[in-house]
Amino acid sequence: MATKIAVFCCHRRVFHLPANGRLILALSTSNFLKKRSLERHISCVCRCMQKNKGRMSLFSSFIGKESLTYRVNKFSSSATTKDAPQITIERLSEEIKAKLQESGDQLFLENHMVLLEALMKHWRGEVLSVSVTRLAEKLPAKEVYKLAALIFDTQKLFGKDAVELSVPLFRYSAMAGDTDGMYSYGKLLETGEGGIEPDVIEAGKVFTELAEQGHPFAQFSLAQLYHNGIGMKKDLKMAFGLYEVSAKNGISEANNMIGSMYTSGEAGKIDLTKAVEYFTKAAEKGK
Repeated sequence: MATKIAVFCCHRRVFHLPANGRLILALSTSNFLKKRSLERHISCVCRCMQKNKGRMSLFSSFIGKESLTYRVNKFSSSATTKDAPQITIERLSEEIKAKLQESGDQLFLENHMVLLEALMKHWRGEVLSVSVTRLAEKLPAKEVYKLAALIFDTQKLFGKDAVELSVPLFRYSAMAGDTDGMYSYGKLLETGEGGIEPDVIEAGKVFTELAEQGHPFAQFSLAQLYHNGIGMKKDLKMAFGLYEVSAKNGISEANNMIGSMYTSGEAGKIDLTKAVEYFTKAAEKGK
């Protein structure tokens, strides 16, 4: 269970904001029969969302997702401790092996370990060396992405070194055409994590290409760029449409954003009943 980092109360309804950035709204629409009570409730929700704007975005909270098994949490480098142990091939291999064994995914275990060892020996920034690239080519692009995601997740133990080590593998899997690898590398371009020079415009191009292919996370991330006018011209209509599409494709947090747009009028009008409807959808799907 996620650690609760903030709790807000409004008319006996409790709103928990977990550490993973997901807003769980304990809504009960049957109790909101009076318009005045509804308006007060929505006003409180909006203040909570605004106060915690940095945590509201699912995609500010993680990078990368393998369709069946892996969801990689993104921890900012500022959150890592100064006492993070030095990253070594022995310790990192142990962590990766344990995660693969836990998931039951060991088909390419030997190849993963060989690639990981070579990567650490010839780590030269964002681009893989020729010798490491040849090893990566022996694996499907999805498997290279999977290894990158697992390395990225060890930043809880090894700090920013783990993030920087994962970057060339994310980049390779993106260049090899893996859609989750492309999305993850796009997020790295957007945030500048892992020592990459931030390039929001290029990230927007990546998200646009993936959104057209039906990638729900890219649809949501692209909606955020349009919503905030970052890397492209602000377009609330486009943002709203992309939030709707990503919500239909399973991104529950998109419902929160649609609800927020209805409360602020960014959806074209203020509609508090609609806002409650979408906040409730987010809460139900987030269970």
